[in-house]
Amino acid sequence: MSERFDDLTIVIPTLNEEANIGQLIEKLLSLYVKATILVVDDASEDRTAEFVDAISKKQKNVKLISRKGKQRGLSASIIDGLKSARTEFVVVMDGDGQHPAGTVFDLVHMLRKGCIIAVACRSSVPDWAFHRRIMSLGADLLGRLRLLTGNSPACSDLLSGFFGVERDFALEIYEKNEKRFVGEGYKFLFDLLKCSPKSTKVCEIDYIFASRKRGASKIGSRQCLAFLKSILS
Repeated sequence: MSERFDDLTIVIPTLNEEANIGQLIEKLLSLYVKATILVVDDASEDRTAEFVDAISKKQKNVKLISRKGKQRGLSASIIDGLKSARTEFVVVMDGDGQHPAGTVFDLVHMLRKGCIIAVACRSSVPDWAFHRRIMSLGADLLGRLRLLTGNSPACSDLLSGFFGVERDFALEIYEKNEKRFVGEGYKFLFDLLKCSPKSTKVCEIDYIFASRKRGASKIGSRQCLAFLKSILS
């Protein structure tokens, strides 16, 4: 008998991922029986929402939230996903195929064993350009200094977009610190760590960050400015 994951919602924030989202959902459905797959689409200009809507009509565990007309941002999408989830645990992952679907299993099991936040940390990032690596190192250093001075918990990959969390804990932290979460930003995990008590049990597992095969990266100056706002809030 296969393991059931009816205590899990997988939140996938998307923006123009029509080339990737269908394949990812298919893989998740095959691996995580009874899990809810919640795609939160941030007003994509391609057919991402259309594709997910079509799948949801055939698969009752697949659901779509369309954010048309709302404040755009990856973190804002994750917040909407957390509010809509109805399970004990939530795993957040990208819709571009760079986060391995199999690692969700490890995150869920860490949460079931008592971890409050479980982080998938990038042990290797193939194909990143030199300037991207420098930007990431600089952001990581700033983030660590911020968490250290704020007496907050940390992990090996503060900028990870692939993590699991107890839903009620995440919502409680958000509701108490709403103004410190940068909705237009793309580092929800950092904001969550920043606002969490030092005693919060954070666990982690390494994974290899896959190269993007289809579609385009969304990282730009707007996202960098949003992270600086997170550092200062």
